[in-house]
Amino acid sequence: MRVRLAIIGFVALLGLVVVSPAVAAVQQQQPTLESALHFLVGPGAAVLAGLLISVGMEYWPVFQRLEQKWKVAVYFGLCVGIALGAQAVAIATQIWGSWGDFQTTWWPALWAGIAASGIGTFFHAWVPSPLRKSEQ
Repeated sequence: MRVRLAIIGFVALLGLVVVSPAVAAVQQQQPTLESALHFLVGPGAAVLAGLLISVGMEYWPVFQRLEQKWKVAVYFGLCVGIALGAQAVAIATQIWGSWGDFQTTWWPALWAGIAASGIGTFFHAWVPSPLRKSEQ
């Protein structure tokens, strides 16, 4: 199990090393912490939450036994938590925002996390009854 996690971590790191110069070449600039934080306070929250859940489904038996509604709640919480956490890092590193400014700092990050979780929740949480498998 540790070997698989190490391989996943290595592949993810290798992917970042390989993809970062390509993205920088397209954008004509080097990727920065600020651009990474902007990504995480937006759609990147869903990407990172999905990655964490896929690893959790593979290696965390407690997560595998959860009911579907709790898995959706975990995904939603991760999306919102990642967006707010990235916003907190941006404030702590003085990239943008301030601790006391809820209207222009925390509120957009909160809604970005909710929006990021929305599409995944929409497509995976609800299945119309005619499409559900019959349990026989």
